[in-house]
Amino acid sequence: MGLGRSSWRQAVRGACVGAVATVLAGTMGVPPTAASTGTVAPPEGQLRKPAMGRVATDGRMLNVRSGPGTGYAIAAPPLADGARVQIYCVRWGEEIQGLHGPSRVWNKIDPRGEKYVADALVFTGSMDPVAPPCKGRAQGAEREAPDGAGGSARRVG
Repeated sequence: MGLGRSSWRQAVRGACVGAVATVLAGTMGVPPTAASTGTVAPPEGQLRKPAMGRVATDGRMLNVRSGPGTGYAIAAPPLADGARVQIYCVRWGEEIQGLHGPSRVWNKIDPRGEKYVADALVFTGSMDPVAPPCKGRAQGAEREAPDGAGGSARRVG
């Protein structure tokens, strides 16, 4: 048994509207995963469960920064290769080269403070962001002088 003419038109119209919305959202700076998955924010007052990741630095320590780039101050002790991290939201910032390629995404790993790690150095199982964009601007993210960005030779990020 097939769809009636009216039901068929509604199905086609719904598919077209969804496809157009996805294309428009992708061209307006919305991360593709948010547009294509149709994820909905949790109701007001409820916290979203954080995404999980594992530091992937090929044996080096990963610096935790106060903002989305190596020019931001170190905000916490470095994380060891293989350490598990919770990802609450993401910001776009300085491009970092990781084991699986470059990324401009930085993961916020503290729900209350400004603590970020480069997504390129965290294995999440996806090349796309695994958490929603952070709201507002990074608070208290003071930039260091360019010569303070590198840290130790055995540290990255």
